[in-house]
Amino acid sequence: MADYTSEQFWKLYQKLPQELKDILFAEDTGDQILDACSKYGADDESTKISKLVGKVLVGLLPPDDFQNALESEIGLTKETARQINHDLTRFIFYPVKETLYTLYNLKPTEPSGKESISGVDLKTTPASPRVPETGSSLENYPKGGGSDTYREPVE
Repeated sequence: MADYTSEQFWKLYQKLPQELKDILFAEDTGDQILDACSKYGADDESTKISKLVGKVLVGLLPPDDFQNALESEIGLTKETARQINHDLTRFIFYPVKETLYTLYNLKPTEPSGKESISGVDLKTTPASPRVPETGSSLENYPKGGGSDTYREPVE
């Protein structure tokens, strides 16, 4: 992947939706990258991984190519790249998935019907809410009833 000058990067940055601008430099984004690098033994590569995350968020590296970039550009093993890709997709890319879909002109669902970014099935990640599958029985789900103690009175 070609390197971009600071001037080129800032031109791309200026055109980004505010949601991506916010997450790009968020402290939490940096923490998630450092946590994933530490968790999977890639501490020495955190700066390079941060740059790749930045490229995804500004539109230079499609999310689906992120894992391959971790392997080819940084030299991580396939398994380490897969694990880091999973964590960063879950904690960084997933919260802004709709904006990323728009940025990359992606469809929100794949032909399999599963939502995914960068090969990570987002319907089964803990970050996504659990929703009953179509046709499943609702018997195992809690039933409503009783008063909602957290509801404010309507006047």
